[in-house]
Amino acid sequence: MLRWAWIVLTAIVVMHSGCGKKAASEPKNISECKARAQAARDQAKAFRESRKPKEAAESSAHALHCSQLAEQMLKASQSPSEADRAACAETAEAARQAKLLAELADEEGKLDKITSSWRAKAYKPARALAFKAAFVSLSAAARQAKSADPDKLPQGVRDLGKAAEDVGSILNDRPRLPDGKPDWDNIAKDMDAYAANSPPMMSAVMVVALLMGGQLELALVEAQAMDHTAMEKTPDAHLAYHFLRAAALSFNGLPQLSIEQADEVAKVTPSKNIKGPELVGSVNLFIAFNHLEQKNYTEADKSVVRAMQAWPDNPLSVFLTGEKLAANGQYEEAADSLEKECKDTKNEWLAKKLAARAREVRDKKGQVQPLFTDKVFLAEVLLTCLGKSAGEEASAWTGKLASSAQRLGQTLLDKLPDR
Repeated sequence: MLRWAWIVLTAIVVMHSGCGKKAASEPKNISECKARAQAARDQAKAFRESRKPKEAAESSAHALHCSQLAEQMLKASQSPSEADRAACAETAEAARQAKLLAELADEEGKLDKITSSWRAKAYKPARALAFKAAFVSLSAAARQAKSADPDKLPQGVRDLGKAAEDVGSILNDRPRLPDGKPDWDNIAKDMDAYAANSPPMMSAVMVVALLMGGQLELALVEAQAMDHTAMEKTPDAHLAYHFLRAAALSFNGLPQLSIEQADEVAKVTPSKNIKGPELVGSVNLFIAFNHLEQKNYTEADKSVVRAMQAWPDNPLSVFLTGEKLAANGQYEEAADSLEKECKDTKNEWLAKKLAARAREVRDKKGQVQPLFTDKVFLAEVLLTCLGKSAGEEASAWTGKLASSAQRLGQTLLDKLPDR
């Protein structure tokens, strides 16, 4: 009898203490919900800074719980005050901020894994050798272009010669001669100097080359290794630094970190050689396609709106409808829609390219394939669009960056181990 009484008494004490603890742990009013949600948000920020994604997620969950309680309390109130309404809104905002901080912490954990992988460790010493070998090739191509009729040279040599001219213009602002021909002597000397000591901006060319070559993780490793101090000395390089980091992050499935870099792009005053709004718009299109790949259409639509606000006449937003059609396997409808929408416009070239892509995917067997969210294809198209948006004139800095990376990319990739 005493034994059963003791068990019952123990159970009552445990139940009472548990309820008491639970009751004590719950906020008693909306004001307390707000205070606890804001404290949880601050904890999430601290956990992000200390690289603790799991703890940041727990803080975010607590902030969300407080926000939901505040909403329930507000609905249950017969006549809520304006102060309670305001406090409830502030609680929801704190929960939103905590969620974003937790997502950023999670993405930074993934970023750390990519940049510390064995591939990244093998790439870092190899890139210096790849740069040197590439510049040696560019120098040789420049000398050949000077000593022979460029049109009679093999296509590969002509491409490298043009890449050498573009790289010299980007890295050293190398102008053409008074007769309009490239200054091949000095271009070759530039390439020799860069082979001995690669300039910081070469990393930007490398990021573009890796993105267009489908080496997305290595592009992110290269983007993270760019020298911010060296590249913030000119508006062009500063913009390239943040834009390419944003692109590499987005293509590796890290949209929130990409958005942070897009915000930095918007803060930089562009020079006459490069158009900031196009870069901001393009970053948001990267992010939109990233969300489409994950079938997160709500977030994709938000990113499209941001892209349109930054770059109203961008040539790619119309093609997002094609991706949605493709998600249902309607590839031919997507192709027809693109061709009809852009017929006889300046974007017809892109519509044809994407329509051909739609039919290529349609003809593949098996499960539904991505249409424009194929990341390598998307990198090529978006970077080409940026080059065209900068203008066709010889001084189009963005166009040179894209075209030189295209021409130089294969040479660079061929010099890397484990392509």
